[in-house]
Amino acid sequence: MTPIEQLEADVAGEEAELQTELDRALAHWRELAARLNTLKDQLAQATGGGMQVPGLSSRVSALVLPELEPGPVVEHSRSMRREAVAARRAAIADVKQRLPEFTASLARLSYKISAEEGAVAHNVDLARAVAREVAAAARKLELAGEDLQPLGRMKPARTQPRVRAQVMVEFCAPDGQWHSGFSTNLSDGGVFIATVRPVAIGAAVKLRFQLPGAARIECGGVVRWVRGVNDKRAETVPGLGVQFSGLSDDAKRAIDAFVRERDPVLE
Repeated sequence: MTPIEQLEADVAGEEAELQTELDRALAHWRELAARLNTLKDQLAQATGGGMQVPGLSSRVSALVLPELEPGPVVEHSRSMRREAVAARRAAIADVKQRLPEFTASLARLSYKISAEEGAVAHNVDLARAVAREVAAAARKLELAGEDLQPLGRMKPARTQPRVRAQVMVEFCAPDGQWHSGFSTNLSDGGVFIATVRPVAIGAAVKLRFQLPGAARIECGGVVRWVRGVNDKRAETVPGLGVQFSGLSDDAKRAIDAFVRERDPVLE
């Protein structure tokens, strides 16, 4: 209940109490009016029969019923209430006029939210599926000690070994579209991004990712090798091998600290 609604409810309660008292007073007034009329009729019959009662007649004639006339405050209140009623009707008309557009806007927003909910749910399911594949492949590598590198690719130059790193990586392809994937390993020289998005070898990309306990890293990169989907080896994760470029000093220090704190991947 709004403050004005509370005030209206309080005033309505006070008016109801006053009306109860007024009804009792008016009932008494009507009773006295009937008694007074009866008294005057009886006196008229007595004097009509020849009885002279001048003192009684003057006293009965002096009996007058009081009137409860509305004062200036009541009249002003009535005027204000009429204005308030008119204002409320104008407000009702205004809301009725604008309500169809409001409900139409709600319907349009509901449609858009439903569409985006479907798109978000699809991408969440895709991300979870990729994450499960990444985790399964990393586990197989840990158990078998196998480095699943495509034949014929050159190992990028690095000053520190690769370590496992499962973080979300956003990359911008040459077409200007941003995509999401997950890293499986990382070094100071580059990162492998698990994704099914095709990007050509040699293409320049933009990267955004955040290592645990570190600030967000944004840098450039070059796709050095690509691993496609291999139906014969389900444990092989498709993705891109990207060499870092344009790393800031803070980003280099963050990556170096991350790599030093973890066990290297067996080459």
